Amino acid sequence: DVSGAPVDVASTWLSGGYGIPRAGCTNVPQWNAWLCDTDTKYRRLVIESMDRDHEIRRISPVALSSSDGYTDLLNGCMDHGWCFSYTCLKRLMTFWAVVAMGMEYTVHFSGTNPQGMRLHLPYTSADEKTVIKIYYQNKQRLQVFVGTRYVEDLNSKDGTPKAQLVK
Repeated sequence: DVSGAPVDVASTWLSGGYGIPRAGCTNVPQWNAWLCDTDTKYRRLVIESMDRDHEIRRISPVALSSSDGYTDLLNGCMDHGWCFSYTCLKRLMTFWAVVAMGMEYTVHFSGTNPQGMRLHLPYTSADEKTVIKIYYQNKQRLQVFVGTRYVEDLNSKDGTPKAQLVK
């Protein structure tokens, strides 16, 4: 957690179970699916590694944990090499998840986090939002861009570093 104490995974990210949040939904075994009678809007979240080695370095499975205690494990794409053997092992490190709008999520990579990544909510209107947090196991300075616009971090102002972190 933010104070450096170990996180009790069972009571935080897995308290609701595996999969996507489904408050107000009922399991329909005949469909092998859930029927949701709620106003919650679900959208597709795409997480892409933009690193040069995005086809050969595996960063999955990726865990997407919701603020209400569900964790969805995402796996990478299938091998798309054409060498007719297991030796190609070229897989795009792109992950598709279903997220509920207005909810908060944390992304955990099982491999080293990508240096460059793109998060995308395709076909989502401007008024639909969700918060995506990315867990980093190691300390490092990050540069965040929205499109081509640089977003200044909390520890700097007008390009000048501050003495201490502020909110």
